[in-house]
Amino acid sequence: MDASGAKAFRAYWYAPVGNPQFVNYTAQDLETYIIRRARFYGASRAGVLLLPNEVELDVLPFHVFANQRLLVAEKHGIRESTGKFDASGTFWLFLMKMKKVELLWNWTVGNRMDRSYDHVVWTRSDAYWVDDLKMEHFPDHARVYSRPWGNLCSKPFREPAINDQTFVLGGHVAGRLLTGYSAFLLNKSPLLDRVGSAEDFLKRLAVVRKVPWTFVRPDWLPFFLAMHMQPSNSSPPVLCIRGVNRELLERPVAECVAPWRVPATMAFCDTLVL
Repeated sequence: MDASGAKAFRAYWYAPVGNPQFVNYTAQDLETYIIRRARFYGASRAGVLLLPNEVELDVLPFHVFANQRLLVAEKHGIRESTGKFDASGTFWLFLMKMKKVELLWNWTVGNRMDRSYDHVVWTRSDAYWVDDLKMEHFPDHARVYSRPWGNLCSKPFREPAINDQTFVLGGHVAGRLLTGYSAFLLNKSPLLDRVGSAEDFLKRLAVVRKVPWTFVRPDWLPFFLAMHMQPSNSSPPVLCIRGVNRELLERPVAECVAPWRVPATMAFCDTLVL
């Protein structure tokens, strides 16, 4: 429900636009809407913390540069054309995301009524859920569960990799992973240096902080990534889901959801012509 448009959207090739329902919402309007919907679906207690797209990052300590604690895929933050450190790109989106996750976690801890949670569910704002999340699939309160990397209904990668789009954390270990921003700045374990990606950093952080990680069937976390696209200047924005089409939904090559769970009128981003 990003009312601010597509400014911070990484998948720019889709040419996403803001959700028209929320374009003119104020922060108070959005908070009221979310609370009302949470209570409609049975939440006994709900809270909202709205954060800006861009949060102020802390000064990076020396060991981040000395030990190359940067994303290897981005040449450790060095731009090839200039040979200078580039304060932009995926690395900085990765840091801002981790800081926002940690701010949200700290706010949640400060406002919870019980001493601890049984489970914590972290999910992206563009996750489009098509079925219930059945918590009996995630029994261990000292473990993290996620789908392997890849899209629902599609053939998985040969070597399973962490999918950081959504995961279920046992309440006993949630704080060890949701404070990854502080770990990036302060934990000097060499295992956290020279990481290949944001997912790789999470995987290594789980090892450093002794958090077991289990991959579950993709359909146990039944969501697609969604956005609004505007097929033409004269047409209104259209909600669509990514990484799947109607044919794959009806003839999946891996774990999937029942096709009827996706509305018949749903558009598929990869088949829209811009």
